[in-house]
Formats: sequence, structure tokens, C-alpha cells
Amino acid sequence: MSGGRRRVVLVGVGGLGSGSALVLARAGVEELVLVDPDRLEPSNLGRQVLYRQEDLGAYKAERAATRLMKAFPGVRGLPRVTALEPGNAARLLAGADLVVDGLDGFGSRLVLADACGAAGIPLVHAGVLRFGGQALTVRPGRTACYRCLLPEPPPPGEGSDPAREGVLGALVGLFGAVEGAEARRVLAGQPGILEGRLWALDLLGRQSLLLPLGRDPDCPSCGKIEKRYKYYPNGSGPASGPAPGSVPASSGQPRSARRARYQRQIRLREVGEAGQARLDRARVRVLGAGPGSWTAALYLAAAGVGRLEVEDPAADLDDLRGLNPEIVVSPATDSREETLDVDPCAAWGLLPAPLAPPIPELAGAAAAAEALLHLLGLA
Repeated sequence: MSGGRRRVVLVGVGGLGSGSALVLARAGVEELVLVDPDRLEPSNLGRQVLYRQEDLGAYKAERAATRLMKAFPGVRGLPRVTALEPGNAARLLAGADLVVDGLDGFGSRLVLADACGAAGIPLVHAGVLRFGGQALTVRPGRTACYRCLLPEPPPPGEGSDPAREGVLGALVGLFGAVEGAEARRVLAGQPGILEGRLWALDLLGRQSLLLPLGRDPDCPSCGKIEKRYKYYPNGSGPASGPAPGSVPASSGQPRSARRARYQRQIRLREVGEAGQARLDRARVRVLGAGPGSWTAALYLAAAGVGRLEVEDPAADLDDLRGLNPEIVVSPATDSREETLDVDPCAAWGLLPAPLAPPIPELAGAAAAAEALLHLLGLA
């Protein structure tokens, strides 16, 4: 990565933030400011692969900073245990070369978009709901901003909600890695692939679209009209999904404390308790070595695959057990038992041509998402 010392602010260090932070740390970004007010809960572990079972109850921002600095000694993690609000946004973003949006609320995302626009800081956005997602890179003053896509948040109680409707954890990782990949390009002085273009993915429908997104001259943030807009404090407004609108809620509900970590996966109506039981019985072998294979293993472990075999001899199997003590992890074998082989090098079909071949973490998350669809009988 060219240039001087780089400072990236990640606002939200959950599922999207985990995926993008790992990409940026491995790429050599020197300073990662990690903004998140929340403590880690069991339901987070199904998709937030920066954390381990022992981290439950800790502040995500603090634990993420510690873990990233331990794994990547050249990275300086700066935790900020606070929610982004209009009154503190400028201070939190001060000195940033780029901002990554890892939030899950419409209102707070719009506050972030406005603050980045006012400060002229590039912003990489992604949102995921159920089996779909979207991503967009914003260059203030040059490309469409987030308010060009969504001028106002829906009223409280309306809009899509991943906590209610569910989400596939590996898909969150895929979009987090896309954010990290886009951030790397912008920091290196290259044009982002998603500048002025919205990437929308429907995993179940096997549809991947790159949609041109022009600036709205009447946009209340980057257009000519000045306008007072609504703000919903963190947690009180509706959560964001891949696009404005409503998706029918899932009827699946976790039935035991053991299922708490898989809560959002079980709430997918196509998965439910029966689908999670299929994953419990599954046996998967992750092929290859390096960060792509490791990323695939992380998301498969987080999803609750019952037996996970890892071909990479350098893989830290105890770390996978720390992520999910409920599964069986071992080195890869030549067992004749029915086993699904997962190869990150063959997982580029989900991505539009400009995004492929992907960086290793993106390939690994894509491979895990493909494997989960297969195991759940949805491929």
C-alpha cells in the first residue's frame, strides 16, 4: 500500500467490521480506529469472527483492537467504546483517510454518510439481510452518496431487520471482505470498483448485479438542497438491510440456550431448527492453505458445521475451537465418510468480473457461503 501512514475508521465492529478489519490489517493499514458501543453477546459469534467464546461480555472495540494487534504487530488498534452520533461524528472521524461502514441501523448510517461527506472522507458501505446484500463506495463530491440511495430513514418499526429476519453469517463476511478490498484500492490511490456503482447480490437467486448509481441533484447531503433530516439514536431506529423495503419475517425461533450463537441463522425461514440440525451433522474439509482457507474455516466453524477438517498444516485448530467449542475440529484426513470439500480457489462464481479474482479473505468467505447453501439443501 503506497503513501504514508494510513488511518482507517471502522464504525461498527460486528460482522461487517470483522471481515473488513481482517482484510485491512493483513494489507498493512497502520492505524485502525474501531468504533462500537456494544459488548459481545452469544448471538454475535455466528458471524463475527474476530471474537472467541472467552470474549463474551467484553466490549467489542477493545477486544477487536487487542486481537488485531496481536495477530498483526504492525497494526495499531484504537478502540472507541461509543456510538456514532451527530455530536461526536466529526471527532471520531478526525484524521481518517477512509471510513468503513459496519453499522446496522439506517439512522446511524445516514449520520455517518453525512459526516463523511462534510469532511470529504471516502466511505465504503455494505449492508446484508437474509441471503442478499449490497455494497457501494462513495467519493464525496465525485460519486453518489448513501443519501442518494436512501434520502431518509424509514419511520421506527418499519424497514428490514436482520435481527428479526435472519442473515447468513458467511455472507456478512463476504461483504465485509468486499468493503476491505474496496478500501485497499482507494488507499492505494486506485479507483474503487464500486465508485458510482452499487453491487447487489441475491445468493439464493444466484443473481449478481452491478448497477450504475448517479448523483441526485436534490440529495439532502451532497446535492443543492439544504434540509433538516431525522436521526434515530443507535438501537432505537430500524436496522438496515440490503435495500429499503420490507421482507417477510421468519417464523423460526431458537429453542435452547445452546442455539443462541446461531440465532440469526435459525431465524432464516429457509434454515430454521431443521437446517441447523443438518449443519450439526455435516462433515466439511477445507482445502488449501493461507488466509483464504483460514477465512473459510472461520465462517464454517461460526455457522456450526459439526465436524470441520482443515488441510492447512499451519492452521491453529485451537483457535477454531475457541470460536466455537461445540464443533469437532481436526486435520484433514482421507476418510471415506461423506465429506464436502471446500476450495476457496473455486469460489469466484458469486462475484462479478471486476471483483474477481478476489483477495484471499473474500474468496474464503464466498467459499463458506457456497458450502453452507449446499449443506442446507439450498444450492
